Amino acid sequence: SSSSSSSILLYCIPFMFDFVSAIEIGNRLHKTAVLSGLGALVVGVFSGKQFETVCFALGGLSAVCSLWYMADWQFDPLCKYQVAPLGVQMPQVEAKELTIIERKDDSARKVLHTTISAISGLVCLRKALKGDYLKFR
Repeated sequence: SSSSSSSILLYCIPFMFDFVSAIEIGNRLHKTAVLSGLGALVVGVFSGKQFETVCFALGGLSAVCSLWYMADWQFDPLCKYQVAPLGVQMPQVEAKELTIIERKDDSARKVLHTTISAISGLVCLRKALKGDYLKFR
């Protein structure tokens, strides 16, 4: 089985750092959505009433990061790329002047943070309804 991947070598171009920065921001949003969502699930399922505020804060953070990622990065072509470690040494080129970005399938990461954010949101909603924070009349 062979897998095809495409790589782009960015060498000392003015907007190279913008590319890398945008990729890192997307990665941070994804990780924050997943980790805060997991935290909300753990706190929401395994803790008592005294930690409901923590559950709501983590669940809200997860939802905001997930929605922000989906709104801003979902359709951006850069979300398909990750910064690759430099596996080659090139004479006369400093490492800070050279970046390789690789195209990767990001569908699994989108499903992961969307699912975790949705489930943690449901856990928070359930806690809010049980704790009489939200009342529907």
